[in-house]
Amino acid sequence: MSRSRPSHSAARTPTEPRSPLDGAAVVTLREPIPVVKTSDAGALAAFVRFGAVDVPGAYVAYWRLGDRVHAYVGQSGVSVANRLHDPKFRHVVAPERIITVTDRDGRLTSAQTRVIERILHLSLTGSGVPVLGDTPSGAVVPSSEYAMLRAFCAGAIRQIQAAGLGFQNLSARDGLAGPVTEPGIVLDTEPNGKRFRLDTKIVAAKMIETVSGFVITAGSIVRNPGHAPRTRTVGVVRLELLYAGHLQVAEDGRLRVLRPLMFPSVSAATRFVTGHEGATPSLWTNIDDADTSRPRRTRKVRSARPVLTNLVVSTTSTEDTEHDTSDARDLDLPRGGFRHD
Repeated sequence: MSRSRPSHSAARTPTEPRSPLDGAAVVTLREPIPVVKTSDAGALAAFVRFGAVDVPGAYVAYWRLGDRVHAYVGQSGVSVANRLHDPKFRHVVAPERIITVTDRDGRLTSAQTRVIERILHLSLTGSGVPVLGDTPSGAVVPSSEYAMLRAFCAGAIRQIQAAGLGFQNLSARDGLAGPVTEPGIVLDTEPNGKRFRLDTKIVAAKMIETVSGFVITAGSIVRNPGHAPRTRTVGVVRLELLYAGHLQVAEDGRLRVLRPLMFPSVSAATRFVTGHEGATPSLWTNIDDADTSRPRRTRKVRSARPVLTNLVVSTTSTEDTEHDTSDARDLDLPRGGFRHD
């Protein structure tokens, strides 16, 4: 009588997790594939009509202001073509070059295009190109989706670099890794200043008040609210720091701060620690029990975003002409173009 071989699946109880060593499968990911297109100012009208950019995505515009090239990064969750119809691209301040970043299937969501816009803006800033406007606020998405969009932007930046159309001062490693977050948030050392603590059943954090901001110290335990779009401003920073490895997920799901983190206001620092939009700075107490003072409140300053139409530059013709739409002439960038095999 032949002896039957025991079944691994039969021996496993329904609640037992599947071993990564069992079975075989083809692993596939449905991720967006970046498509990069470009046009100079003279061919912009035709590019908008026939360039197949009537889909969600982001774009980079280049201007020469004085003796330097400046850039602007924008996005549309509906149609990049519609954004490029804006008069600032055609009549008043015509750019010398437009680069669009869309995906092959045209299915990017509005949240995803805002994430891409912020990553491209920070990457251009890191490459040394002056970027007009404030840093885009981005969007809060699940961490797995954020990692996917990081890979998407890395692919787009690699295409733009290969064509000689931007990011030339970024190393291949920096282009692949991307920016950590906004400059000035991650510090190397803790500054001096008045110290506070915030202890609850969920968080255990310490904060240093300085002249320039409020620093959450390394070792602090903060709440991990997961996908919480309501705290978008600090939620975006949380996503970036978690992706970069400056936050560590503890066994209980909370987050451990690994580097000192600077925030512009005590309110932002409090929202970061608690994960709640309505958290108040009064939760902090001075580490010196004899000192009953609270962290100072900073007045919110709204900075005016530079308006491109206010820039004084010479306009260029917007007539449809036989312009090459794939080189980087007159931008102090290496000549390059997309190779069509």
